[in-house]
Amino acid sequence: LNIPQVYSSSVMMKVLILLTTVFALSMANEILDVKNMTVKNLKSKLDKKLVDEILNKYEAGEITALINEYSHTVFMNIENYALENNLDPLALDDMKQNFLESSITLTNGRLSGIATIDRADDVTISYSSDARTLEIDLPIIFTNLAFAYDYHVVILLIGPKGSLEGAIHGFRINIKLQFDFNTYHVKVTELTTSNKGHLALTFHGNGVVDVVVNILTEFATTVLQPLIAQIIHKTVTDVGDKVVQVANDAIDDFLNPDNPASAGYYKF
Repeated sequence: LNIPQVYSSSVMMKVLILLTTVFALSMANEILDVKNMTVKNLKSKLDKKLVDEILNKYEAGEITALINEYSHTVFMNIENYALENNLDPLALDDMKQNFLESSITLTNGRLSGIATIDRADDVTISYSSDARTLEIDLPIIFTNLAFAYDYHVVILLIGPKGSLEGAIHGFRINIKLQFDFNTYHVKVTELTTSNKGHLALTFHGNGVVDVVVNILTEFATTVLQPLIAQIIHKTVTDVGDKVVQVANDAIDDFLNPDNPASAGYYKF
């Protein structure tokens, strides 16, 4: 194995971007069962020994690059995963809230658009030679979040019924993934809701007077929107945990020579 003794930042970046691509494709291979990508093909492009050699010889410091074009693979695979695992749409629990002489009952709730994700800003990849860690900053935005409920509002024994629809614009979550070259494993280091978005409501039904609209609007903004934000955050967290688990299993298969499953691929 002939390994150059000097590595430019461009060579280093190519290796790091290749690792990012491997991560994205390994997720697709395991979760979506993509048959045209094999461990052997990946092994022909990337060796753990080569990566270690490059990292050890690269001078101390940190390098950062944009990988917007590579992020689309990740978004596409997460979108497909959400759809195939019945995460979009999601059923919402029935709710009932009693006030002094009125009540609100919401039924048949559903949340859609969790699969409609895109990058909210530049996707960056950074490598720290001191820590030997690669970090991917993945800001995502949901482009078509919506929810709907059937409502029954009782005010002074009068009970108008109908449906409400809500659209949430600009809901953003920031995800940071870290690849540790000391362990050759991926983990989520940050997953935060950076913007809960703007809520737009539409009401349908008989007896939709101002007082009903005001009650439903207040309930939607103070109760429903925070609740839906929690649901979205938990769903993304669960998917992120699954992605990390699958990626680590896949990485073990072709980057970790200590793994019996991949031992046959590491003969130098």
